[in-house]
Amino acid sequence: MSADLRVVAVAASAWVGAAFGVVGNGRAFAGVVGSLAIAVFILRRRGWRSLASLLLIGVLVGGCLWVSSWSRIQANRTSVVHAVAAEQQLTRATVVITSDPVSVRDGTGAVTTSRGVRVMARLEVLTMASSQRQVRSPVMVFAPASWQDLIPGDVVQSLITWAPPRTPELAAVGSTTMAPTVVKSAPWIQRAAQTLRAGLRSACEGQSATTGAVLVPALVVGDTSTMPESLVDDLRLSGLAHLSAVSGANVAIVVGFVLLLAQLVRIRGRLLVIVGITTIAFFVILARPEPSVLRAAVMGTIALIAIVRGGMSRSLATLSAAVIVLLVIDPLLSVQLGFVLSVVATAGLIVVSPWFTQRLTRWMPLRVAQAISIAVGAQLVVSPVLAAISG
Repeated sequence: MSADLRVVAVAASAWVGAAFGVVGNGRAFAGVVGSLAIAVFILRRRGWRSLASLLLIGVLVGGCLWVSSWSRIQANRTSVVHAVAAEQQLTRATVVITSDPVSVRDGTGAVTTSRGVRVMARLEVLTMASSQRQVRSPVMVFAPASWQDLIPGDVVQSLITWAPPRTPELAAVGSTTMAPTVVKSAPWIQRAAQTLRAGLRSACEGQSATTGAVLVPALVVGDTSTMPESLVDDLRLSGLAHLSAVSGANVAIVVGFVLLLAQLVRIRGRLLVIVGITTIAFFVILARPEPSVLRAAVMGTIALIAIVRGGMSRSLATLSAAVIVLLVIDPLLSVQLGFVLSVVATAGLIVVSPWFTQRLTRWMPLRVAQAISIAVGAQLVVSPVLAAISG
């Protein structure tokens, strides 16, 4: 078995382990691990030591990811705020904003914050009566419109009433009617990114929704704050909702433009790759480090690393390594549809598209064949996943 396939096998083991940890099916995972352990023993007895070693590594990596994801879920369930939420208590809380505030839908179809906003945050301090507890738990807060100008990195205090969450990745869901008290402003780089995002929104203000100007911030940096509810609904009904989320296309356009400028000033080789990776890092800050942005950034980094390693021949191993790294950072990605589609589509570009390109070049120019193969390769491998989900 080649080195690339070994890394793929380990990545698959990591994915399975993380997914079992999220769904909490410990008995099923223990059964899988036990079966693989028996297989390792039999293979070693029969002299297939390399395959046995690969299975053993897969079991160890999968087990570690299972422990990581299970621990993450249990940490949320055993958090002090989770217990407080069960009784729907009112407390003073200090939270760090981790996402841009999003308007709560009011059914009018317009852009409005009349029903307030919701924002993702990390709870840091919980004050109850005379006691103060240090906490580090992910939460969602429903708040009034006075929270809409907060940006990721801001540290705020407020009186918040907590309730149990509906999803395991959150420790609690809070609601407040009070304006936030900003304890500490976001880092300068986040404020600079906010200035750029605000400038893009300002350039599109005053335009009619029919001109498509309100789509520009969403298409460029995933900023949907100016999109009316009616437009969001239209995109979902037409199957184009993915356009308002940052994808690999956004990263490719930005990085491609910067690399072109770098080449014009005679930057070459590894330094060119460093420029590309730096550009991706700044783009993540600008577009916010949300799951779709991080996935796009990792997939873009794969292509840049492939340049250093001699083309796309080792990209499958690089993709597998990226999957392992992302799952180590956030095991909950293992059950998110966006992550599944991103990985599967990228694998299709690496494995399937070159096969189509070789055959299409017999009847058409190389560039045309490559353009068709990219679309076909990604669509072929993604379609079964979408069909399985939609039933």
